[in-house]
Amino acid sequence: MAPQSAQTLPVGDKGLDEYVARDPDVDALFLERLETFMDKCIGDIRAFSERELRPFEEVSSASSLSSLSSATDQTRANRHDYVRSVLMNTSRVLESLAETAGVQSFLLSVDLRDEQDSGFLGGSVHGREFWRTLRGGGDYGAKAFKQYCRKNDPGVHDSGSDSLSETKATSAAHLPAASSSNSAKNIKTALYETVRRALKSASGVRNAEMKWTNPERLDVYGVRLVGWPPEIPSHNPSTLRVNQNRQLLEAFKTGVARFERLPTAIPPASIPETEGENNGDESDDFSWAYDPDVSPTISPKPPPVIAPNKAESRSSSPRQAPVSLASTRGNSPLSQTGSSFETWDIYSSTFNPQVEADEQDGGLVRPRKRPRSEEPHGLDSDLQ
Repeated sequence: MAPQSAQTLPVGDKGLDEYVARDPDVDALFLERLETFMDKCIGDIRAFSERELRPFEEVSSASSLSSLSSATDQTRANRHDYVRSVLMNTSRVLESLAETAGVQSFLLSVDLRDEQDSGFLGGSVHGREFWRTLRGGGDYGAKAFKQYCRKNDPGVHDSGSDSLSETKATSAAHLPAASSSNSAKNIKTALYETVRRALKSASGVRNAEMKWTNPERLDVYGVRLVGWPPEIPSHNPSTLRVNQNRQLLEAFKTGVARFERLPTAIPPASIPETEGENNGDESDDFSWAYDPDVSPTISPKPPPVIAPNKAESRSSSPRQAPVSLASTRGNSPLSQTGSSFETWDIYSSTFNPQVEADEQDGGLVRPRKRPRSEEPHGLDSDLQ
């Protein structure tokens, strides 16, 4: 049977070989030839062990390890070709669907077990063009999609076939220096994601962002940061060292560093009812200020001193005696009938019995007119 020629289908920016299924009869002949080859290899290993004077088991075990390690790369290449062929067939189906039914689509895939895989873009022509021109799409979008898948399913890229896992374990000490940079980037990315999730969970704010340089400003979300290692400065993880980022990541995962909600205001303690009632009764009791048996008394006040002004001195009215307080108190219900006060004339500084008699009788005295001889200018003329 003549082998089928490989077809090339342009997907994205480059074309990949199309997967071609094998004939079962051809596979049976292949297994027969493989068995013959393995028998010959076993005979060669036995002859080699006899020449080296070593046990056959030791030589066969060493040859098996070397064979598996050398076959790992070949197995990985075969797997990569198989995955690409399946994706290309799927892309061809989607492109045919766009031509026949007018359904536009694009296919984006990433291989989490292959570090060198940069993603696969397939689908219809318009679908692929849309993804390449989309903001945040293209190669950057494929890398972001791969990182997102690894965060949500971190065990996928570490798992795989037994031979691949054994090869990674035996060759871990011979990894290039680029693996350390990838590890530092993974730690930093994991730290960003862990802190962001913890902050959103504690604050309940979906778009909450960590304040790396000013953690005290987290009070806007109603939370505070506790447990931050004191030996690590409050800087962005991009400026910190790898061991510092690793220490922070471990602290947030173990709960040593965490976000706590700020305490709410404590309400004032309620006053007991009995105490409050007693205080209210005491504060509202004014019985001590009222005594029905004691009549109100008014202490006498001295008569006001009225200085003569120029307007009064120039008037032709005679000197007017001041009105006593007792005369105005006669009509007041609080006035006392038996009170007597000495009344002095403020102008003569002598006792005026006439005014006192008038006050006792309750009558008002009509002020007399002041003669002109008592005017201030008259006094001035006398002094001159």
